[in-house]
Amino acid sequence: MLAVDREHGSLVGRDDELRRLISAITSDRPTVVVGEAGVGKTSLVRAAVDAAGLQLHEGGGFATLASMPYLALRVAAIVERHVGPDVLFIDDLQWVDPASMEALACLVGRVVVLAADRTDEAGAEPAAARADRLGLDPFAIGALTDGDARRYLAQERPE
Repeated sequence: MLAVDREHGSLVGRDDELRRLISAITSDRPTVVVGEAGVGKTSLVRAAVDAAGLQLHEGGGFATLASMPYLALRVAAIVERHVGPDVLFIDDLQWVDPASMEALACLVGRVVVLAADRTDEAGAEPAAARADRLGLDPFAIGALTDGDARRYLAQERPE
């Protein structure tokens, strides 16, 4: 989860990333946010979609459901009708089964698609290759700087 600066209502240390992702969303550019687990990919996507004034429809990949293809995206046309002009967000792209990846590929360009993909998942295919196959622009984020982390901690736990 990203650190939120309650005083200023922003994501601590992510102003540039937030602006860039909002720009991608408002330009209808399909994008995958990549980074290590826990770095704040999902929080960044949620904040950017909210700031863009759009509604977010979330789905996600589940490693335990890989044996049930199409569970999350059974029919691309139904998903497209439901999402409409809003944003479809697929979290944990690294766990999406191959058949659902194909359905997701059909949606890119028809609805605004955002995804989050872990770069540090053991045995996972590289994020860049998955995103490239889907036509998603990569958007890498890293850990907060020490200064941003200290600022957030001082805000949350002044003692």
